[in-house]
Amino acid sequence: MSEVFLITNILSKFLQKLGVSLTEAMAQVEITVCSLESMKNDDEFNRIWNENMNIGAENDTDEPDEQRKRKVPARLGGGDIISRTLSAKDSCRINSFYAALDVIITSLKKDLTKIV
Repeated sequence: MSEVFLITNILSKFLQKLGVSLTEAMAQVEITVCSLESMKNDDEFNRIWNENMNIGAENDTDEPDEQRKRKVPARLGGGDIISRTLSAKDSCRINSFYAALDVIITSLKKDLTKIV
């Protein structure tokens, strides 16, 4: 996720400069949004995932576990809930990586439309 922070930090520093025109600011926001949207692909996620797994291995930490299956309480009939279970990697991709990018991109686009 450090790449995301680097990209958004560039925008932050640019917007804090003195004498930035509205058109320059809008252009920089568009560049940032495009950069973040280009990160929303499997290749980029896999690269980041592998980097994190290597860091984890160097520091002797456990790999993330898959979510455990939920069970229906006995008073409601018991048994397993039939659902698609995601691997830890897929869960991280969907619930963390893509979700964080979506929030940032949506926020930037929303702020851009407020300006216009």
